[in-house]
Amino acid sequence: MSSRSSGIYRILTGLVTAAILLAGCGQATPTAAPVVEPAQATTAPQPTAPAAEPAMPPAPAVIKIGAGLQLSGWAVGDTELAHTLDYQMWVDQLNAQGGIYVKDYDTRIPVELIVYDTESDVGKTVRMYEKLILEDKVDILLPPWATAFSFAVAPLVEQYQYPLLGSTEGSSQLREALRAGDFTYYFALWNPADVVGAAVVDMVKDVGIKSAAVIFVGTLYGIDQSAIITPMLGREGIDVKLIESYPLGVTDLSPLLKKIKDLNPDAVLAISYPADAMLIQEQLMVIDFSPQLFYNSLSGYPAQLEKFGAEACEGMISEGAWNKNWSTLGTAEFYDEFTTRLDREPAWDSAITWASLQMWEQVLREVGLDRELQREYIATTLFDTIDGKVKFTSGENRFTGDASGANPPILGQWQNGVFEVVWPKEVQSAPLVFPKPAWPK
Repeated sequence: MSSRSSGIYRILTGLVTAAILLAGCGQATPTAAPVVEPAQATTAPQPTAPAAEPAMPPAPAVIKIGAGLQLSGWAVGDTELAHTLDYQMWVDQLNAQGGIYVKDYDTRIPVELIVYDTESDVGKTVRMYEKLILEDKVDILLPPWATAFSFAVAPLVEQYQYPLLGSTEGSSQLREALRAGDFTYYFALWNPADVVGAAVVDMVKDVGIKSAAVIFVGTLYGIDQSAIITPMLGREGIDVKLIESYPLGVTDLSPLLKKIKDLNPDAVLAISYPADAMLIQEQLMVIDFSPQLFYNSLSGYPAQLEKFGAEACEGMISEGAWNKNWSTLGTAEFYDEFTTRLDREPAWDSAITWASLQMWEQVLREVGLDRELQREYIATTLFDTIDGKVKFTSGENRFTGDASGANPPILGQWQNGVFEVVWPKEVQSAPLVFPKPAWPK
């Protein structure tokens, strides 16, 4: 140990020894001052400020609505009746009100309608819808006209997850895909071929028909429905005297219709487009064959009545059914505006299209522009429309027979110049006229 360290050690030892000796001599021991712990700092609890509401995003200048329509080609007239006029009238009506209300922005936003001409070509229809999705980035898609075109678009809307309300499509193949869950973004308002076919056969059986002839246009629509109707007739014991197709765009069916006249069936069931329906009626009148029951599947249009007159159309039955007195929600307003603007009455499928547009207004008002929320809302909501109540089951608006559920009309009949709902009986606006009156002389 160093001399410095040794000295410090001796001093400390001496101090400790002295302290012991003092204690032993009875000297009072000093009381140590109490140790006071420093008070813990305390802070009065402060009220938690509420989280700031997220700022409303700025509204877009427009809501883009897109469609690929048959503005030229063989389907232009039918498309105009069912879609083109409705779409433009809807957009004009919305913009006159300041636009369409969108929940995301809590305001009305002007609407821009983007329509491409598909030239009545299925392949071009698909390309135009892809353009609307990828290039135009539309907010909402509206459907094309007819079964084959809508069938072609369905996989596309599933791929890009755009809800689509198909209003003039009746493909049984597409419905099978919907029921299997293969498509969850496509929703079908129109009755499918199996529903229509079953209704036709039920009606034929109900009135006691014993024999029938079936003719059909050779497209997906005609093939689909005839393939359902014909075997069902056989199972019901109804003699199918003839089943034959004819090509799209045919201009003369008199040889086929004369063959039917020679067979003299109780019923003629024609699965036809509107132009074909006119041709079939005209040539049946020329050869003077008037069956007891005449189902002319797309003859329920004002143009049919305008061409032939109420007396000649009396008792003719068509797929689809609607008139201004059948339903209530917005029907009078739609009918009045349509006839005022266009100087013509709306067709039954115009009403289905308008119902789909009413539904879109409700969807945007309730859930906004999120397409997954739109899909879920459409799939689970009971809508009130000018075409009655709409409720989807596996993507289909199917007749339920339940007054509180979806009950779309299926078949209509011309009666005194009005296209009455006649089937199913639960929703008819007038009882079926049978037998059909003979052609006027």
